[in-house]
Amino acid sequence: MDLRYEKFSLAHFSLWEEYLLKNHRVMAFVYSYATGVAKMPYYLSHRERYGFGWYSIFENSEFVGRVGLFWNNSSPAQVELGYTLREEYWGRGIATIASRFVIDEFFGLNIADEIVATIEDENIGSVQVAKKLGFVSSGNAEVFIEGNSRPLKLYRLAKKDSKMITTSGLIADKNGTLHLHQEQLPALSEHEVVIKTAFAGVNRADLGQAKGSYPPPPGVTEILGLECSGEIVVVGSSVTELKIGDKVMALVSGGAFATHVIAEAATTFKVPPHLSLQEAAVIPESLFTFWENTYIAGGLRAGMVFLVHGGASGLGSFSITMAKNIGCRVYSTARGKERAAFVKSLGADLVIDTEGLNNEEIANQLLSIIGENNVDVIMDHLGGAFLTPHCALLKKKGRMVLINSAVGSIATLDLGLLIGKRLHLIGSVLRSRPSVEKQEIAASIREHALPLLSGKGFKVAVDQVYSLSEAPNAFTRVEQRLNRGKVLLQTYKNYLQSSN
Repeated sequence: MDLRYEKFSLAHFSLWEEYLLKNHRVMAFVYSYATGVAKMPYYLSHRERYGFGWYSIFENSEFVGRVGLFWNNSSPAQVELGYTLREEYWGRGIATIASRFVIDEFFGLNIADEIVATIEDENIGSVQVAKKLGFVSSGNAEVFIEGNSRPLKLYRLAKKDSKMITTSGLIADKNGTLHLHQEQLPALSEHEVVIKTAFAGVNRADLGQAKGSYPPPPGVTEILGLECSGEIVVVGSSVTELKIGDKVMALVSGGAFATHVIAEAATTFKVPPHLSLQEAAVIPESLFTFWENTYIAGGLRAGMVFLVHGGASGLGSFSITMAKNIGCRVYSTARGKERAAFVKSLGADLVIDTEGLNNEEIANQLLSIIGENNVDVIMDHLGGAFLTPHCALLKKKGRMVLINSAVGSIATLDLGLLIGKRLHLIGSVLRSRPSVEKQEIAASIREHALPLLSGKGFKVAVDQVYSLSEAPNAFTRVEQRLNRGKVLLQTYKNYLQSSN
């Protein structure tokens, strides 16, 4: 037999606890009780990473079934999925929910590299649960119940396989209405990690995806969200710089507005010690966008003049802070006195209030106040009618990086300015780039940008924080340009609610 163990009856439960405490250094107990099918309060108490726990499931105060996990410091964790008194309840999902909670948490605590399940052949419900959670049949086992031997089948689940994790996140239907949606994470590659998210940043790209105008790249989840902060719960076999339990921030191609998300290790960074998880969620998307388009493509360096519109936005506010930390002079725009004052407080050297002005009037203000030939690098998300005025603002050999065309995708350009001043006009996109290109950006960030972020004086701007259920309000705030800094969704607070 591949595995042999002794199984105690309910009548001997106290003796079992005593036996485990004596022989297996049990230091933790896990209990979960349900007074109904839809609700399962969950809590965990542990002092060490070795122990024994039960999920005992009740329906109207009557025992339905239980899922047990027991382990020690020298053997794989073992989970029992097959002990029920009323098997019809397996089909209602209780066992699957309880088992998944056990598995997710104890893999997350790095207790074992695999979990072993022993199931009787005739217990069809337990076999279905095991397979749904990703267990693979791997041999035979034998159990002794009060001295009587019974054959079992052995199933194993490796920690590196993330299929047992169900994530609950936000998707948009064809009408743009947001809904909570559950799906299993795909198998983890060797260079990826699973993050239990805490916060996620709301970007205008998310609004575009919700409206159907900015679909995710092929193969990427429909769950919204491009950046998050949280804690690593699973690591791929080739990941060496990150470990389970690390507090991180990550750029992803989708899926951040959820309880769990898969991220490439290369685009996942440890949170700087002086920043909270909430503050860290502001950074990834804006950092990659700013760094690729200004430092790498735009050649922005200390002593240069940098122009970014919408200084009160999530991207704008972060870009101002980064550019000032690089040592640049920064010009920006903002709508209204309060937002202009906020942008000024970030360190911008010049802020133009655009409230009440049309595009032509804003362009004239830029030329009048800043003057021609006075800007080194422009990160332009407007396009349209601003293209020629921006070229006029640039110095000789200046660089303008176009990252969007909010004002219009069709523009008239004075080619004489472009040729005569030897300007660089660069188009850029981030989300759909191949993984290898994002890794190259990440390498530059690690070398040059993270030291700036790690300084205690580096601050980020958090506007407001919403729960996942309040996401429509968060989207409205960003769409109406009411925010001062990054709008966030708090995803972990919704974790237990969405998993019931």
